[in-house]
Amino acid sequence: MNQKKISIHAYKFDSKLYRAYEFPTIIDETDEYVCVSTTLSKVIYVRDGKNVYSKINRPTIWFFLKNELFDVIYSLRFGKIYCYINITGPFLIENDTLKYIDFDIDYRTKDITDNDEWELLDVDEYEVNKIEMNYPEKIQEKIIETKEKIMQLIKEGYFINHFAKYINELKEEEKGSNGN
Repeated sequence: MNQKKISIHAYKFDSKLYRAYEFPTIIDETDEYVCVSTTLSKVIYVRDGKNVYSKINRPTIWFFLKNELFDVIYSLRFGKIYCYINITGPFLIENDTLKYIDFDIDYRTKDITDNDEWELLDVDEYEVNKIEMNYPEKIQEKIIETKEKIMQLIKEGYFINHFAKYINELKEEEKGSNGN
């Protein structure tokens, strides 16, 4: 596949853009997912009413799953593969911009290759946002179903086994950058 530069826009349910990634690259696409490298991408988000800019300086790949309501990010940090899972709405690509709605709840582990503990994150944010943004009951049910599905997939080893090829490529990228 030809690699293609895009933007990624993350919205909240109230349609407000809350995070943007500039210059990530689509590195693979299958019937199941779109795989994006966000290594060296610029990130823009709002904090205290001001735009904040940062850059992703570590090898990072992001899977947008076409038939699931979550995405998966793998990032190499200090020799370990960090994994972050966002519960989302379906994504779409429009005018070279991948767009999705973030539904607050996330999971993360600091080392997927070492059976590290998974943390459930931002449940408090979800509880506030579902009221303030008036999440419909059907969406709340889908979010809870997705949360339970992710836990089952974690137990089954899905996130380390299914994307092993890419996890190994991240490790190789680190070896190459260290001159080994």
